[in-house]
Amino acid sequence: MEEGHEELRELLPAYVLGAVPPEEEERVREHLSACDECRAEADGYAEVAAVLPLAVEPEPLPEG
Repeated sequence: MEEGHEELRELLPAYVLGAVPPEEEERVREHLSACDECRAEADGYAEVAAVLPLAVEPEPLPEG
């Protein structure tokens, strides 16, 4: 496994949510292009993130 694999793997949930700094985003993207294991894990996180909004009833915004 390449150096930094575990560090980059830990960033996957935040990466999928668009919550990593730009300098880390590029590192994760490059890693995903070469690592099938992490790409599959990121795909799983993306599937879950896509349905999260459907898990709760929408609440109307308060007035004002």
